Amino acid sequence: MDEVVASWAAALLTCSTLASEAVAALADCEQAAGSPREFRRLTEPDTHDWQAAPLMRHPDLVACVVELHRPQLLERLRLLRSDDQTPTSAA
Repeated sequence: MDEVVASWAAALLTCSTLASEAVAALADCEQAAGSPREFRRLTEPDTHDWQAAPLMRHPDLVACVVELHRPQLLERLRLLRSDDQTPTSAA
């Protein structure tokens, strides 16, 4: 597994707010068109989800992995949000 993918996955698994922001950023993303849109396990994990991966969702245990590429993830999400606010009509 790629280090960046592992870092971003850990960041999203440990922070439902960040996961919700990422899901929202996908809403109008043409690259995600046609992909499955079921993100409840990521954004609103239930008891079963927490029991299935308690160590992967524990922020203290994966903090060092999260921090490897968290700044790039936050920057990517910031850019996606700013693209959504860019006027699309021609002047």
